[in-house]
Amino acid sequence: MTAINVLVTGVGGGGHGEQILKALDLSTLELKLYGADMNAVSIGFASVEEAFVLPATGDPGYLDALLDGRAAP
Repeated sequence: MTAINVLVTGVGGGGHGEQILKALDLSTLELKLYGADMNAVSIGFASVEEAFVLPATGDPGYLDALLDGRAAP
């Protein structure tokens, strides 16, 4: 079975993104977890295969960065 790629945004500590990561990690599904956050030292980055730093969602370049891979690993 091929792993399902999942990107969770907002994986910084104490928020919904971090809790979603925890739930997915407990899943029996074969998943490849990726995380994105505005903070380069986000706590959630420790539990994903690859991490990306994105601008704030209100930033005009957010969607482009998310879609075209300009997020910095």
